[in-house]
Amino acid sequence: SHGVSGSVSIGTGPSKAGNSGGIIIETGKTYDGKSGDISILNGDGNYFDGGDIFLTAGRTSEPARHGGRIVLTGGEGSSSHSKDGGDGGPIIITGGEAKGENSNDSGGNFEVYGGS
Repeated sequence: SHGVSGSVSIGTGPSKAGNSGGIIIETGKTYDGKSGDISILNGDGNYFDGGDIFLTAGRTSEPARHGGRIVLTGGEGSSSHSKDGGDGGPIIITGGEAKGENSNDSGGNFEVYGGS
């Protein structure tokens, strides 16, 4: 179709007396197979830069407290089998691939910054 696509917003309401609600996105447990994947993807575009994905933890204005954490944890390999038990899952971070044919085209960087 032609035109601009819409937005989807999932959120909990504000709270004036206590904690606000949480959001859980979870696949179901399986007893005879692999659990489902969860993917967060941006669509492709023809013009301008590609869309960004932002993960931002909560902020606080209370003195002597710190902002929320972002925690990435690989999956647990929970088998205790003595010959070949479970292995933990890796955390893989990869910069974007450059498909340009110019020698100045380069893949995306991996950048880490501390707070200021």
